[in-house]
Amino acid sequence: MKLSFDYLSDDLVYRYEAPASASIPTANLMQTGQTTSYRTGDDPSRGRTVNFFTLSEKNPFGNTNRFTDMNGLQVYANNVIIDWSTLGSNNTVLLYYKGDALTYRNWNTAIDLYLSGTIAGLTTWYLWNVKEVVNVCNIANKPYRMNYAPFNFGSSQRYFHTSSDYDGTNVFITDLGAKITEFAGKASAYLTVYVRYTTLTELGL
Repeated sequence: MKLSFDYLSDDLVYRYEAPASASIPTANLMQTGQTTSYRTGDDPSRGRTVNFFTLSEKNPFGNTNRFTDMNGLQVYANNVIIDWSTLGSNNTVLLYYKGDALTYRNWNTAIDLYLSGTIAGLTTWYLWNVKEVVNVCNIANKPYRMNYAPFNFGSSQRYFHTSSDYDGTNVFITDLGAKITEFAGKASAYLTVYVRYTTLTELGL
C-alpha cells in the first residue's frame, strides 16, 4: 500500500506520496513444510501447511520459485542458490553457495575460506549459521532434510559446520539426517556451505 497525504504550506496544498515499498515474496519462514498431520495440535493440523518451494508472490524475476539461480532459472551452473523467501524490505536477499559441499575442513579453515574470496563475482562470504541452516531444512523431507533440488544433500553430505559458536571450544554443527543441530570441537572436519546477503542491485535487478 502506498502512503500519501496532503499538507498545507504558505496557503498552498501540497500532496506527498511515499515511494512504493518493495513487494516481499515469502514462503512463510516460520512454517516447516510438513503437510501430514498425525494428531490434533501438531503443526500441520493447525492449518500451517505450506508449499516449501513456492512463494506467495512473484520474485523479481517474475516467477514464484522460492529457489532460483542468479539468472532466475533453476540451472545453478555456479552453485549459487538464491532463496527468495528471505527478500526483505531493504531489497536484500540471502544467497547460498554449495560449491564446496564435498570438502571436509576444520572450523577455522572453513571460516576463513571465503572471507576474502570471490564467488560469482561477489566478495566476502560467510559460513552459514544455525538459523540459515534451519531456514532451508524441509522437515517433511525424510530421512535427509536437504535432499531436494537445488541442494541435493543426501547420505554422503550429512554433517556440516556452522558459524555459530557453542562455548569458545565447540561449535554448532548440523546433522541433516537427524538432530539438525548438535555441537562438536572446532578441530573436527565437516562439510561447508557459504552464504551472503546480497542486494538486488548487485544482482542486476
